[in-house]
Amino acid sequence: LSVLTLMVANFAYTATVSRLLNPADFGLMAIANLVVLFTQFFVRMGLASALVQKPELSEEEIRAASTAGITIGLACLVLMWILAPAVAALFREPDLPPILRGLSVSFVFMGLSMTGVGLLRRELRFRTLSMISVGTYAFGYLVVGVGLALFGAGVWSLVAASVATTATQAIWQYAILRHPLRPVLHW
Repeated sequence: LSVLTLMVANFAYTATVSRLLNPADFGLMAIANLVVLFTQFFVRMGLASALVQKPELSEEEIRAASTAGITIGLACLVLMWILAPAVAALFREPDLPPILRGLSVSFVFMGLSMTGVGLLRRELRFRTLSMISVGTYAFGYLVVGVGLALFGAGVWSLVAASVATTATQAIWQYAILRHPLRPVLHW
């Protein structure tokens, strides 16, 4: 049901925003998403799966996963910030660096949310995961994205929608679980 709901919401979002933005905005976002989706593999790095598969899970291990997720997210943000001009040159798109840098903020939230995803999966709370997925998509894309597009934000409405979705997902998961965030400073 959540997949069907997301498909309908995505269709509504795309149909609405495609009439509010110009094709160049979508082109910039398509290039940026290519780079961001590749980087997300490193941010996710199997942390959620590790939390699910570990037979016994201590508070320190949860803290370690949270520390690792946030640290990797921050590292990817810094790396993207530094490499944005080179990526723009590779794609011959001079307007790309600020968009990549804006989207890279979501890596920190994604790193944080990996602990929440893993713990919710471990507890078999798939309904909660689905509600978070649908709710954050609706807020990020339908409210923030369409709202900013209506106000003429252009490509930044797409960037803000993506970051808002990732941020609210991390916050919502943390609000439900309240897992420990205090960093672990040893391996």
